[in-house]
Amino acid sequence: MLARRCAAAAASAVACLFAAHALAGAQEGDAALDRGDYAAALAEYRPAAEAGDPQAQVGMSTLYSDGLGVKQDDRVAVQWLRQAAAKNNARAKALLGMAYGNGKGVAHDDVESFRWFNMAAVQGDALGRYGIGYAYFSGLGVLQDQTLACQLFLQSANQGEREAMSKIGYCYDVGQGMPKDHAVAIGWYRRGAALGVKDALYKLGYALEEGYDGPPDPAAAAVQYQRAADLGMSFAQNSLGVLYDRGSGVPHDPARAVALYLLAAAQENDVAQDNLGKKYLTGDGVPRDIAIARDWFLKSAAHGNEKAAGFLGSIYAGGYGPSFADPVLAEKWTRIAANKGNPFAQYRMGEFYRSGAGVAADPAQAVEWYRKAAANGQLYALLRLAAAYHDGIGVDTDEVAACDWIRQAAQAIKPMSAASAAASPEVAAYRAAAKRNCTMTLL
Repeated sequence: MLARRCAAAAASAVACLFAAHALAGAQEGDAALDRGDYAAALAEYRPAAEAGDPQAQVGMSTLYSDGLGVKQDDRVAVQWLRQAAAKNNARAKALLGMAYGNGKGVAHDDVESFRWFNMAAVQGDALGRYGIGYAYFSGLGVLQDQTLACQLFLQSANQGEREAMSKIGYCYDVGQGMPKDHAVAIGWYRRGAALGVKDALYKLGYALEEGYDGPPDPAAAAVQYQRAADLGMSFAQNSLGVLYDRGSGVPHDPARAVALYLLAAAQENDVAQDNLGKKYLTGDGVPRDIAIARDWFLKSAAHGNEKAAGFLGSIYAGGYGPSFADPVLAEKWTRIAANKGNPFAQYRMGEFYRSGAGVAADPAQAVEWYRKAAANGQLYALLRLAAAYHDGIGVDTDEVAACDWIRQAAQAIKPMSAASAAASPEVAAYRAAAKRNCTMTLL
């Protein structure tokens, strides 16, 4: 009996000693990982992980997931996470949630992603709370509930989860799930930015550019955009390009803008692709090339960018040379942009129906498209409506309505400076229309 007790005590002591050794290995591995010594991290993690230590198993997963000191392999990373999760490790569960959400090492599955995140969150894990918050915010695998999502982001951010800091800032920024409060939003963006969160850096840059906590400061915004751009964030690359395009907060440098747009466009950023199309269309910072411009607009429009679709409509309408003219494609792309609410495209659809270009002439349809464009303040559409009511084309003749459309056109161009107005073809068109369609010239 005594021998059995002694043997049991000895086994327990050995087990405790073994566990302590494994824990030390995991901690040493974490320290090596933090200082960027991946070979040392692997040497510390592997024996502890193989001995069953969940912290070390999570460490091994990190090495394989990011390809640090080993060949990158998402499937092996997930295998290590499963072993740690089986030992009830909350961080491993949260990381499995990320794996399913991103489709890395496993098939993409939003429901399974939520399940793992939720198990981690129940154990109080900050990443788990962020994960289920993101699911509720976006409606991924669960019914969308942005109020609950923002509460979870706040809990996660207060626990120190970096990505949640940007997300709770956004909740306050736009007033989704939280009261709109720019001061609170920028505070969270600053906290996330200080930790190098690229989304927080970008949003802080935007807040500074817009003047959330004082006068707009494009120079300070450029600093934050640059930091996020250096981390590969396409939105920041594009926004920084816009500042160089305008010479706002940074020197005016169209070539630098193009270089930044190219970086963002390579990541399928449709706004950057549209910006590149405009640069090639005008020859600003690059040699003018309508064919290249068209190709960039096609890429952007394929992502649903209505501005790019509008430019394609103009190119195919022959606005940039007869060699690109194609009435069928002009109508197709203009209609796509118009249906997405692009005012100029709506005006051009009116022009197509007025003239019968690419569609059967239909004055009444033309008036309907002009109305849509006019509701968005499109000046030429306002003038076309004045002419339609004056001449009774597509509508009944109505001199009072004609003059009213002229008055609305006057309001549309009123904010222009005197110098701009004097040189503006829009103002010239307004004056000609006013003289013809209304007895009272307002400008």
